[in-house]
Amino acid sequence: MPKRIVLRVERVQVAATEREWDGPVAETSYKKLCSDVAGVVAVVRPAGALASVVCDLMSEKQRQTDPREPDLRVELRSGPVVYTSYVAPDRRAHQFGYSFVIPDESIPAQGLVLAVLDDDDGALGGEEIGSVRLSRDQLITMATTGELGALSAESLSLLEVTVTPHDGRLRKAEFDLATNSGGETVRGIAVNAGDVVRIEASGTWQIGTYNNDELGPEGFTDGRLQSSNLPLFARVNHGSTVALVGQQGKLVVLPVHPCTRVVSPFAGVIWVGINDRKINDNQGSAHFRVFTRAAKASEWASPAALLGCE
Repeated sequence: MPKRIVLRVERVQVAATEREWDGPVAETSYKKLCSDVAGVVAVVRPAGALASVVCDLMSEKQRQTDPREPDLRVELRSGPVVYTSYVAPDRRAHQFGYSFVIPDESIPAQGLVLAVLDDDDGALGGEEIGSVRLSRDQLITMATTGELGALSAESLSLLEVTVTPHDGRLRKAEFDLATNSGGETVRGIAVNAGDVVRIEASGTWQIGTYNNDELGPEGFTDGRLQSSNLPLFARVNHGSTVALVGQQGKLVVLPVHPCTRVVSPFAGVIWVGINDRKINDNQGSAHFRVFTRAAKASEWASPAALLGCE
């Protein structure tokens, strides 16, 4: 077994049945999330990268949706540890393309469980549609051959997965962000669920022309101007550096004052920016350094844990 593996869930297909998984009225949480994120997207130039990973599933104009269909989500379970995917609403089939990284030491003797759930609004944990167990021997074979595994179980007609050895690389990106641009998605880094993400910020800038104190990553530490914060960062210092990690509605919301380090519970991208909705009169730039690596077993056991920066 490699020291770490990447388990990627590809296509999921729920078995044909006359069952109506949900009621006739569409859930609202996805629309609410998209609305909240729109407040961040509105200040991003170009906005497309963040919008595409957050709201695409909620705005598929060419696809006829039926609210009676399940809202698909995938869980990876390793003993008591659970990692989850985003939710793909109102469908019986979906191409997830979602990756989990797992340390060898974190794979229990009984193997890993992949479960597909119907994740309705307000349903604690969702209703399991079906699950498969992958033994250590299966994982070793799949990691060795690299072949696509086509699995099935219970009400699942198809659960496609691949397993590959993790390459062990530390990913790094470093760049300056003009504070009048709002924010941007970090290029060249894709996050696996189970990666450790570290983000550092430095630099000086001014927010607006009236409250024009020279700020750093901590922003205004006296509570000023929070009414102009981005919606997802309403209680975070105004003018401070902030970040999002994830995709399609499963996001970790992170202040960066001036550093944060987290075990990402979600796969996706990293977005960094300035906590301000009125960006046009901002001056100066923030310098970001972003790193990702696969978690150690002790870290992986606590998804979403903030590790602190040494």
